[in-house]
Amino acid sequence: MVFRKIVIAVALAVVTAVSAGAQAAQFDRCSIGGKYLVRSVLPYSFYEDAGYTAYREFRGADVFVVAQPGLTREWLQRVLTYQIANGECDFGVHDVSVSVLSAGGGFSVRLIGRDEKAAGVILQHAQLLVK
Repeated sequence: MVFRKIVIAVALAVVTAVSAGAQAAQFDRCSIGGKYLVRSVLPYSFYEDAGYTAYREFRGADVFVVAQPGLTREWLQRVLTYQIANGECDFGVHDVSVSVLSAGGGFSVRLIGRDEKAAGVILQHAQLLVK
């Protein structure tokens, strides 16, 4: 009886360790967080002007990637769009739009979802990129 409990406990520990390692390795193939250093991740919102009223919409994550020699905004946009389409960068939802802007000593990578629920999932996944 005690032996069975020990075997079950060891099996659960191994499964937990393997799944945690898989989650940590989730971005190994993705350029941001791997090849390109991520400095910070913030929520991304924009203001929508609807005539007489304006409102703020939460749409995803704003990831700051540190500039490197030879890295351009256009290249980063192309690589991330390709990697997201191929599933190399998994942000938890389908249809993630990418917009890259120059921002001082790096690039502002905006990962945009179609609604607030998708935006929350994208933000949670993007926060795993910060080291």
